[in-house]
Amino acid sequence: MAVGPVISPEHGSLTPVQSWCRHGEEAQKLQSMKKRSSKDWYPPDLALVRSKMHIRRMIMERKHQWCRDILNTRQELEDYWQHLENS
Repeated sequence: MAVGPVISPEHGSLTPVQSWCRHGEEAQKLQSMKKRSSKDWYPPDLALVRSKMHIRRMIMERKHQWCRDILNTRQELEDYWQHLENS
């Protein structure tokens, strides 16, 4: 089973612009096919990049949640200490 796009002999003789145009034509063909999942739209190398970006986004969201939790806890403690001082 091949991983990634199959390169025919004619691909080697194409200029970068022709190669890019051919890639665009192949992408249009893929778009006309029924979409099964979002990963179907990406070749394997881009799927890996997409997965890494997803992981980074999840880590950043988790870090932001931790910061919010810490700030909320800090505010609760300040309110508690303020309440104790006023009692």
